[in-house]
Amino acid sequence: MGVPTRLELDRFDLRDFRGRNWLLPVRNHNLPVGTECASCWAVTTATILSVRLNLALAMVAAAAPQIEVSPQVLLNCVPGQTRCGFPGSSSVALAYVQAHGVPHESCAPWQNAALPCDPIHTCAAMGNPPQRHLNGSVIMQPVKNPLHYYVESTLRIPPGDVQRMKAELALGPLACGVHAEGLLQYSRGVLMQLDPPSPVGDDHSVAIVGWNLTVDNIPHWIVQNNW
Repeated sequence: MGVPTRLELDRFDLRDFRGRNWLLPVRNHNLPVGTECASCWAVTTATILSVRLNLALAMVAAAAPQIEVSPQVLLNCVPGQTRCGFPGSSSVALAYVQAHGVPHESCAPWQNAALPCDPIHTCAAMGNPPQRHLNGSVIMQPVKNPLHYYVESTLRIPPGDVQRMKAELALGPLACGVHAEGLLQYSRGVLMQLDPPSPVGDDHSVAIVGWNLTVDNIPHWIVQNNW
């Protein structure tokens, strides 16, 4: 009897893959307190891109630094939004990254507000030497030609294609649209949809990070839910 392939395994989890946890910390994208942006899609897109970049880099350089791309730039720049992140989708965000790239999180930290898509809000840093406003705060300057990360191509997996989803998870998380109502009361265990799908449809974005067949013998996906 041969060794089972990865697709035949009962469990796969990017929190325990190749001897390490590849996921970034869960982000509360409603912080800092301020504008309530519908920004789950931006945070999810940044999550899947960051993890996939780190997995790819680890294949060629074991000591490569961890990359975290900026969801704030996606919120600022991805087209089609009419009200602080709404509407938005990872598909549109990935198409933007394919065309324009996205900088590191350190260039544009999370603000929980849609800001202008301009150089100062894409990548900013202190001058050398630093200059200050009259109140003592540092004057930030746009960075010239900041490093951007791109994707070569994107893939939409048809609903129900479980084997394709499993195969793609070895390269990193997958973005997935869900109806968020069930997540509001979730605490533990396997979340199941027993009622007919809501007419609201998908209204939240999560990252699929693995699968498990061993909890109460209920096949299910493992997701990271930035909230």
